[in-house]
Amino acid sequence: MANATGAFGLKPARHLAGSSQWQVEKMYVSANYATAIFVGDPIVIEPLDANYDPSGKHRSANVSAGTDALIVLGACVGIEPIQTDLNKTYLPASTGGYIYVMTARDAVYEIRGDGGGTPVAAYISLNAEMVATAAGSTATGLSGFEMELTTPASNQSYPLLIVGIKDVEDNTLADNAVYLVRLNTAMNVVGDMLGVTS
Repeated sequence: MANATGAFGLKPARHLAGSSQWQVEKMYVSANYATAIFVGDPIVIEPLDANYDPSGKHRSANVSAGTDALIVLGACVGIEPIQTDLNKTYLPASTGGYIYVMTARDAVYEIRGDGGGTPVAAYISLNAEMVATAAGSTATGLSGFEMELTTPASNQSYPLLIVGIKDVEDNTLADNAVYLVRLNTAMNVVGDMLGVTS
């Protein structure tokens, strides 16, 4: 049976140390940021001072493209309710608000492969990039990011480290498999400089 399809971005699966406590950080998104944010999107620190949290209480977030040499701090795991529209499960573009981001350095995430290339066992322990194969879903609130599988390599500037595929029934090493990954950029010195805590 073929693997299921459908992007969902980065979904926390477990900690390497076995902890069941998820470490999340509340982060600010400026109304000047003209990109919607969905649960599962890869997150990076907002680079513009003008878009920082005016209260000074929270770091500010953007969506990372998740490609070569780009930092991914963690994954969006929740959206603070929008008081003017409590039905929204994502943060619309140019709205502003707060999101919750998984920032633990030892986190292992699930992510679906994009169906590119021919997955092989040799991909395990290689590194990979991310790709937005679809827009985030305004119905489910889930990300449109998947793992790009035409060019896995030993290149450590790629943001994802492939740990394996998810060990569940009907998930095989083939197109659109669900993989387990870690974030290279949340584990390295750059992550420490950004204040990532474990």
